[in-house]
Amino acid sequence: MSSDFQSIGFLEAPLHDSYIDNNTFDRTRQLPHYNSAMEVQLGNPMVRNNLIILAGAYPYPADESPLRGVGQNLSEHYSKDFEGNALPLEGPGDIGAYQF
Repeated sequence: MSSDFQSIGFLEAPLHDSYIDNNTFDRTRQLPHYNSAMEVQLGNPMVRNNLIILAGAYPYPADESPLRGVGQNLSEHYSKDFEGNALPLEGPGDIGAYQF
C-alpha cells in the first residue's frame, strides 16, 4: 500500500526473481509534474495485480468494484492480503492490496 505524492517506483539495483504483486498505489495526492510510472533500470521484475488510483478517478464501492475476481490467482506465492485476510486458493483473486 503506497499513498505518497511521487512516482510509483524507481528501481535501479539489479533485479532477479523479483515480483511486484497486489499493491495499491494511491496517487490522488500526486503533484501535477510527477508521473505515475515505474522505472526499472536493470532486470525484469514480474508485475501483477496492482491497482493505481489517480486523482479524479471514480470511487467504486468495495462490493461493486470491477477489480474483484479479475486478478491472477497468486495463492502459490501468497496466503494473506495487506490486512491479513485469507486469499482464495482457487479461482481469480482481486486486484490491489486488499482481498474483499
